[in-house]
Amino acid sequence: MASSEPKNPTILLAPSTPLWFHCLQWILVGAGIVFLWVFYLVLQDHLSAPAPAEAFRKAGIPLVQYRLEQRAWPEDFDFAKPPEALARYDFAKIWEKAAADITVAGTWRFVRAGAEGKPAIQFEPSDVRDAAIFFSAVDKRIDDGRPDRGRFRVNGRVGSFTLPGE
Repeated sequence: MASSEPKNPTILLAPSTPLWFHCLQWILVGAGIVFLWVFYLVLQDHLSAPAPAEAFRKAGIPLVQYRLEQRAWPEDFDFAKPPEALARYDFAKIWEKAAADITVAGTWRFVRAGAEGKPAIQFEPSDVRDAAIFFSAVDKRIDDGRPDRGRFRVNGRVGSFTLPGE
């Protein structure tokens, strides 16, 4: 048996807002999400910068003491295996304290002919997404904030903190 309701078709109504408005709305929402994601990634690099910056400073103290007493810089070495000559200056103890706070993995070394031929502490991070952003944050903490000049210089994925010569 047939339904007793009348078969009137429903009237289609046009949307109250134009299509371009909905498209713009979704584009802005997408751009906002992308902005927040990039902000999060940059913030991670900036928040991980204070510990390496402090490590550069602390590791330089026994090296400069060695230079002042011995009138020469120690041989180039990797911080994982410091020379015995630095044991007198508690380099291993100071480095262990400074390295405990570092969350960024990488290779630390001392070179006598670093940036501009001067002795320097070098750090090459192994797990940083964007080394330029990370080193920019480190540079702002220990130097002038410019990676191409000052005591802290960046060359590719290696950051060099020049130690005072005298």
